[in-house]
Amino acid sequence: MLSKTAVLSRYVAVLVALTLGLFGSGCDALTTSESADLGSEASTLTKSAEAARGDNARGSSVADRRGQGSGPIADVRVGHLSPDAPAVDVYVGVEPGEGSPAIPNLSYANFAPNADGDYVGLRFGTYDIAVTPAGAAGPQVIDVDGLSLDANKDYTILAIGELSPENGEPGIQALPLVDNGDDEPALPPRDKTLVRFVHASPDAGAVDIAVDGQIVLVGVTFAAASPYLEVASGDRTVEILKGGTAVLTIPVGLVEGTKITAYVIGNATPEPGDAALSAVTTLDATSPGGTGPLGR
Repeated sequence: MLSKTAVLSRYVAVLVALTLGLFGSGCDALTTSESADLGSEASTLTKSAEAARGDNARGSSVADRRGQGSGPIADVRVGHLSPDAPAVDVYVGVEPGEGSPAIPNLSYANFAPNADGDYVGLRFGTYDIAVTPAGAAGPQVIDVDGLSLDANKDYTILAIGELSPENGEPGIQALPLVDNGDDEPALPPRDKTLVRFVHASPDAGAVDIAVDGQIVLVGVTFAAASPYLEVASGDRTVEILKGGTAVLTIPVGLVEGTKITAYVIGNATPEPGDAALSAVTTLDATSPGGTGPLGR
């Protein structure tokens, strides 16, 4: 997490993060054309979640949920942000080869069930998570044992890093994020935007962030996630800087009444076949009375 002592820097970090992905509708700006393909993934995840619920779910139905906590259920969303990894299968609570994947064939820069604010409910508890290439029971490219999912919490679990790292780049790994932490508001105010920034580019190194031409954050590193910050709505221009040079420029329009995470993804210096540096966002929650897409 970014230092809580640098309030202004944190503000911009998130604002920058905000801008990093808020170009367009506030969902995955890179793969909107693929969003329809996630329907089957969401359905499969829902069925797997239903099998995993058990009695602790206390009768709550398992279905896609709109964030913001869901009582005794843990709400979960998974994102594939490893730029050189193929589509993957994600197993939750079952070993590859011993059961079906909860999320089959999840491709790069996509989220399941989606990036538009939906989560899937799971019985709270501890889960083992394994990730393999799509259609194969192995090898496991990510293996997480004993991931704890608490009741009334929303989680975004990311695959980040390089499957085949070079030049000291970080290897592929899981990054679990809590989307409604105890010290943060679950819902955004009606007239503001809550924004969190996540650095998920494996080769960009530390980056500086400028908003409307002014550097506001210095040295943001890989796998760092800012807290949610309250940001005024409106149009912004955000730049990601390396050595004083902009490597990514994003025009952004911030929407009132939404809670968003923005991710910097891809490679700053892509090899042939690698994904280039870009940005993507998820909608994490919407104020019931807000003006965002879920508040209307």
